[in-house]
Amino acid sequence: MGEKMKITFCLPSLPDVPVGGFKVVFEYANSLVERGHEVSIVCFTNQKFNIVKNYAIKYYLSQLYKHFYPKWFPLDQRVRKIATPYRNETHFPDSDIVFATAVNTAEIVYKLPKRCGRKFYLIQDFENWSFSDEEVYKTYQMGMNNIVVSQWLYELVSEFDPDVRLLKNPIDTRNFSVINKIEERNPLEIAMLYHYGEHKGVPIALEALSLVRQQYPDIHVTMFGACEKREEIDKEWISYYQNQTALQLRNLYNNTAIFVCASINEGFGLTGAESMACGCALVSTAYKGVFEYASNENAMLSPINDSYALAENIIRLIKDKELRFKLAYKGSEDLKAFSLNLAVDKFEKIIESSK
Repeated sequence: MGEKMKITFCLPSLPDVPVGGFKVVFEYANSLVERGHEVSIVCFTNQKFNIVKNYAIKYYLSQLYKHFYPKWFPLDQRVRKIATPYRNETHFPDSDIVFATAVNTAEIVYKLPKRCGRKFYLIQDFENWSFSDEEVYKTYQMGMNNIVVSQWLYELVSEFDPDVRLLKNPIDTRNFSVINKIEERNPLEIAMLYHYGEHKGVPIALEALSLVRQQYPDIHVTMFGACEKREEIDKEWISYYQNQTALQLRNLYNNTAIFVCASINEGFGLTGAESMACGCALVSTAYKGVFEYASNENAMLSPINDSYALAENIIRLIKDKELRFKLAYKGSEDLKAFSLNLAVDKFEKIIESSK
């Protein structure tokens, strides 16, 4: 792409803990400035400082805050961070392109003046956890350039916008790759994401792992996430690591033989894809988003909310090392097609051809 552009991403907040959807935006931002584009990220801080009523003070606090976050992601210093409590055009820069990245940023971006750029909407999930279905559908019909991250979202959004574009989430394969040999990994080393959200299915995964322990009492489970550890995982056979960086996650995945995911619904599922890129054999529920990168050819998939089926698949991979190696190698090879570099190529083509 020859023309260098001014691109703005609008985020609902500037998180001090790892969040998958924010990570995707940060990765695009880093790659785009590497290619010579000017990138700004506008983050709203009104919720962060909601106990403060004076907006001038909120804005001052926002300027201090933005210098320290996100600690968990190495955001390129050339990316301009704009932290503001004003949920309107006040601090949006002049741009060629501006992105909404969540339902609660869609209307704000839609109402921005022309100086802020052509309007895009990066749809990363069906975000009806804080909004009604109808409110979410309305954001798809605002006339912005809609981009979705998975096939199932493409099918959903195309009912409201026939011009929607599909751009699957990238995996930064420079960071997430096989370092430790797959054959040398301990089959009893298992990992998974820890999350409070019901849609992540953590209780189902814990039930499955308890069943596995009945047969293999020496399993060790490594969990990671942004949440504080609760009593449910305060067990001698579980280790928990909070707010891991990309490098720490790569090491964690590379010390794991089997990665477990019990999601009920999810737009994509970054951790499952990252684990596969690092040589883990994936055992997952067959939620919609997982089919963007997983199939019966490179993973073990079982019905949603079925802890017994999940446990059976984990046990099968512990027992059958040849199958485990086969899936791990196939998965790591397949995930190379999700490289960040290829995704940014497509990203540039999409915005260049936008209306």
